[in-house]
Amino acid sequence: MALDTYRAKRNFARTSEPPDAPGTAGNRLRYVIQRHAARRLHYDFRLELDGVLKSWAVPKGPSPNPADKRLAVRVEDHPLAYGDFEGTIPAGEYGAGTVQLWDQGWWQPVGDPHAGYRRGKLEFVLHGQRLKGRWALVRMHGRAGGDADNWLLIKERDDAGGDAPTEGDRSVASARGMDEITANAAPRRSAAPLFTAPSDASPDVSTDPPPDLRPMLATLVKTLPEGGTWLHEIKLDGYRLLAHVRADGVRLYTRSGQDWTARLRPLADAIAGAGLPPCVLDGELVVFDAAGISRFQLLQQALGEGGREGRRKGKGDASTLHYVVFDLPWCAGADLRDQPLHARKARLAQLLAGVKTPALRYGDHVEGQGAEFFAQACRHGLEGIIAKQADSTYRAARTRSWLKLKCGARQEVVIGGYSDPQGSRAGFGALLVGYYDGDGELVYAGRVGTGFDNRLLRTLHRRLKELARPDSPFKSLPADARRGAHFVAPELVCEVAFTEWTGDGHMRHPSFLGLREDKDAKQVTRERPADAPAADTPAAAPPAPRTPTRNTARAKVPGKAATRRSAGRRPEAGTARVAGVTITHPDRVLFPDQGLTKLALAEFYLAVAPLALPHVEGRPLSLLRCPQGRARACFFQKHLGPGAPEAIGAVEVPEDDGVDLYPVVRDAAGLVGLVQLGVLELHPWGSRADRLDRPDRLILDLDPAPDVAFERVKDAARVVREVLADLDLEAFVKTTGGKGLHVVAPLDRRTDWDTLKGFARAIAQLLERSAPKDYVATASKAKRDGRIFVDWLRNGRGATAVAPYVTRARPGAPVATPLSWDELDTLTSGAAWTVTNFAERMEHVRRADPWAGFFKQRQTVSAAALRKVGAGS
Repeated sequence: MALDTYRAKRNFARTSEPPDAPGTAGNRLRYVIQRHAARRLHYDFRLELDGVLKSWAVPKGPSPNPADKRLAVRVEDHPLAYGDFEGTIPAGEYGAGTVQLWDQGWWQPVGDPHAGYRRGKLEFVLHGQRLKGRWALVRMHGRAGGDADNWLLIKERDDAGGDAPTEGDRSVASARGMDEITANAAPRRSAAPLFTAPSDASPDVSTDPPPDLRPMLATLVKTLPEGGTWLHEIKLDGYRLLAHVRADGVRLYTRSGQDWTARLRPLADAIAGAGLPPCVLDGELVVFDAAGISRFQLLQQALGEGGREGRRKGKGDASTLHYVVFDLPWCAGADLRDQPLHARKARLAQLLAGVKTPALRYGDHVEGQGAEFFAQACRHGLEGIIAKQADSTYRAARTRSWLKLKCGARQEVVIGGYSDPQGSRAGFGALLVGYYDGDGELVYAGRVGTGFDNRLLRTLHRRLKELARPDSPFKSLPADARRGAHFVAPELVCEVAFTEWTGDGHMRHPSFLGLREDKDAKQVTRERPADAPAADTPAAAPPAPRTPTRNTARAKVPGKAATRRSAGRRPEAGTARVAGVTITHPDRVLFPDQGLTKLALAEFYLAVAPLALPHVEGRPLSLLRCPQGRARACFFQKHLGPGAPEAIGAVEVPEDDGVDLYPVVRDAAGLVGLVQLGVLELHPWGSRADRLDRPDRLILDLDPAPDVAFERVKDAARVVREVLADLDLEAFVKTTGGKGLHVVAPLDRRTDWDTLKGFARAIAQLLERSAPKDYVATASKAKRDGRIFVDWLRNGRGATAVAPYVTRARPGAPVATPLSWDELDTLTSGAAWTVTNFAERMEHVRRADPWAGFFKQRQTVSAAALRKVGAGS
């Protein structure tokens, strides 16, 4: 049991510490630091994981300085209820002394926390009252479970900081000092506040909110940001609304500052009756359809919009209105705009938790998982999503801390005229619409003739006639649009959906969605999607449904001209499809020296799939990912993470402390899916998923020192071939895409990993003994000068080697390439074949496969061979 040690160390008849009950887990992983004045003062650092608090004792306490590496000794797991404990452990009991809640909040893992813990590097983001930002726990020498499980607690470099422990620190829960806790003094407060009031003033709950507070706006982007800590919300299809809850009632303001209180009196009254303190709520006014999706047209019907009478009196069914609240910039006398978003939302959720008003709803979010969230939103017919940085402050401007990504194109436009109806149609034929440019002139954007019902045609026509003017308000107007047009003062704003912008700046297939009574016409400009902010950490980019796509069913290996052309193109907002896999950022350059793009690499893997798959199919993979390209940050990944394309499968791999999921591919789509993740290298296991304990190949990696000529490496490969032949093993050779060569012997699956590893080591040691000036069997670079390391370590369980016919993340985009022994004579480099010259190599392989007999070999590591190299019993 996880808490056996905790229970064994304590006498719960004497100590007030919580017993080993499991406690209650919340929606977030809890984080706590307790200052503990035991025999020596230290700080207990605790992270919730798997239903307990994983715990470390930090003698000097945490430091917000990234240069400080604080010792953290792993101690026994504690129950979740321990995160609320503050008091004194009596003398004679384990850990006797005073315990204070020094910090508390929640934590967010970076990557898989279980994998990070196992490998000894647990990275995470803290959202505490004192400590914030990215941190890491790094295990020192030795493994978990040893006599001393020592780690280092390190603050990583980011904009977030925190407090260092000081003598006078008070509890974040009770505001008591250590002496007061020891003396069992009454708490100064019953619970920790979610926010700290400004130092020069205490919150005054009687204070009304500032009347000039304006909403924060999101920037339209083409793709979601790659990395960072983002909260994702559904993009609601309604009116943005700020609710000012004041002592004398509730005032409702649109995004542009219009007072809609009278128009929305039932909603204002409902909010006033919710029992809220003075505050400013930020949210969206919506009406949901039967499927629970917000629809702007239904909102207009509920508000009776279209005609002036309905707009003035608010005719319609107000009972269907809902106010979905997603932010809290001001509350109970405290200006929260400088607080991080995650903290404001936590306060908001707490504020609305007991509210029974049906019209008032909390706007929840999903942490991370942006790609999946966006795909689901589009699949369910939603308008799109909003991505918000979890630590963003609230600013009355359009910022890149809040981003919006739409499933389809939409645009607010100004109505500048209309055409006559045709046939039996009432009212008008089509609206002439536009937007304002940087010089304040109205630019024509097209005609909108669909999306109206007969009632709206009539009521909107009446309003348009009241705004009639004799001349065109547009900067310029095509002759076909001017013919028979009636012009109006450019005052009304509407929203339209359309498929794309044409080359001459008009909307293709626009459809009317509704009037935007909350928008000032002069503020309507063309929305141009921006690039997403630069990534803090790599992540898979989401697909962009309903945008133009390029489809690739078959592909040829790209040549030099193709890669150079793609290097000169600007990135596109669209996507490509290769082997049924969506490729986002298809024009992103992954190999800058060649201008090799993501799309070109996907096409390469589609082309070489028949050659590469026999060597990687069904094997656990370790992947080298470079999402921004070879010249940017790259990292190895062996466990399957969220957001992987569906074409990539998973295999369960038993490990020392459980079972982990490794990525696996089974077809060409799987290889292309890896490219979508930015994978530039594939390193498979030497065994297949159906029998992980039985390797099917021996690999000896000839890794030369920098001063060793390539001719000597080729000679070494021939020597290894002779040694293996003497052991009754047929061997094959391939380039690695680097400076060395691999000699590979296929095996029947009869040998276990330990036997194979011992056999490979014995061969390396045999070569070292026979020619000590040429070979070395140890990995030490200090012993490698002038020699070739015969790397036998590729033959252990979990070890990997670069696969045949895959790329290396090195200059030139080299490809690891099988070759015949005769071809070795003319080979000049281990990186002779690259993506750009591989088409010629593929033609050669189709004519005469150098590894044609590889999978037909029936051979094993015999007992005689083991004895011959000194590896037998």
